[in-house]
Amino acid sequence: MRSKILVTLVAFAGSLSAFRWVAVAAGAPATIITWAGTPQSTAINSQFPVALVAAVYDSAGHGAQGATVTFSAPAGNAAGATFNGSPTATAIADATGAAIAPALTANGFGGNFTVTATVAGLSGSAIFSMTNTGGTTSGGGAPQSPVGLRFLVAGGSSSGPGPGTWTNVTPSGMSTTGSCYGANAVVADPSHQGTLYAHSCEGVWKSTNYGQTWTGPIDGGRMTGELAAGPNALYQGGISGSGMGFWRSTNGGVTWTNYRIAGLTSDRQDVYPPAVDPSDGNHLIICGHEQDFVGESVDGGQNWSTIPMAAGMHQAGGTGFVFFINTGDPTTTRKTWIWSAQGSGGAVGTWRTTNGGALWTKVDNNEHPHGNMQIFQPDTSGVVFMGGIYSALGWGVLRSTDYGATWTHVGASVSSGTVFGTPDTVFSFYGCGSGCGDSYQVAALPGVSGWISATAPPGIGGGANMAATVFDGTSWIIVTSNWQAGIWRWVP
Repeated sequence: MRSKILVTLVAFAGSLSAFRWVAVAAGAPATIITWAGTPQSTAINSQFPVALVAAVYDSAGHGAQGATVTFSAPAGNAAGATFNGSPTATAIADATGAAIAPALTANGFGGNFTVTATVAGLSGSAIFSMTNTGGTTSGGGAPQSPVGLRFLVAGGSSSGPGPGTWTNVTPSGMSTTGSCYGANAVVADPSHQGTLYAHSCEGVWKSTNYGQTWTGPIDGGRMTGELAAGPNALYQGGISGSGMGFWRSTNGGVTWTNYRIAGLTSDRQDVYPPAVDPSDGNHLIICGHEQDFVGESVDGGQNWSTIPMAAGMHQAGGTGFVFFINTGDPTTTRKTWIWSAQGSGGAVGTWRTTNGGALWTKVDNNEHPHGNMQIFQPDTSGVVFMGGIYSALGWGVLRSTDYGATWTHVGASVSSGTVFGTPDTVFSFYGCGSGCGDSYQVAALPGVSGWISATAPPGIGGGANMAATVFDGTSWIIVTSNWQAGIWRWVP
């Protein structure tokens, strides 16, 4: 059976906690960039849904922890906004350099405006493009449409997400067909902006320019499993051969150490890669491959304990996927998980725990396709998107507003396995290995309606089996790995 990474999706709003994993001595601030929260819109006199985040780096590219960032919005009788009633606010950069502004509320004037973020002594600034919709505009023009629609307006259902462009960036030497299945994993390095890692049967590949070009195999071509990214560490979960078991690298994927998972027998160490706690990068949860097992580690995978599963979760040989649900509170996030069974006709379904596995509750019949699942949290407000099959609510994408406790069906009734997005757009692919179509669909957030059945490039195979979202200071970029295909890159 194919392996598939368990991805903890980055929360773009709220805490942006998935990026808080760097632990290096910070130098003086040298660069400030726009990280999250742009472009976006909201109705007049209401709060913008995504927190503004600027990132500050020292000259070595490390997060300038402790730097004070000042956010400034326009004031007066024109489109603008306030931070708790003030046009300015300050935030302190964390270990990754991320400085998160307080909640921003639109004023009563419609129109476009910018918010700037600056650091004393730096000549540059981070720029956020904002729009207040409704009301009277300061210049007398019409209010602007929600920014999420900018991905959808051109071309309709036959041309995909409007001006977005898919490009094949598969490196020479990476197989894309046959028993190697093509690219089977891609993850963004939370410690180094613009760095991504991908995996194929040849080994681990690396990009340092937001997925445009790749080098590798950087691990000497050792055939192992798929990837997850943690705090200054990469993880692999292997299901066969010399790569079977759980592996960790602390030097960017060049060398790897195998750690035995207690609770699994010596001849059944085959596992999927772990999910990484967005608030604690050393806190991992993992599933066994085609065996009823959930494990937990609090030291980056060096030691493991077994998590009890409810009787209804056992499926005698199926492979589960488990994910952290980011509640915005590190204490509750570390204990709030969602687990979904491999497709069984809906008999096992999706289960949720809020106490670290002490008690599981079945929340839906939804299950994942063979070897493929990724969920998406656009923020920490409670919204979660999950793709799948066999839900009584309908096949395809399900949406929750209460951190996965209850679900509704959105979009087309088609197979789905991989759901991912940007701060204003959500995407879904089937992620099938071969010959079953990609079931590609896309919608502007909040993703309740307006889904478009889009057309992906023919060379993308069955669609993304995994996706990583990165921000280059100007645009949100999506990089996907694709079974029976290679690596593809989407730019708006």
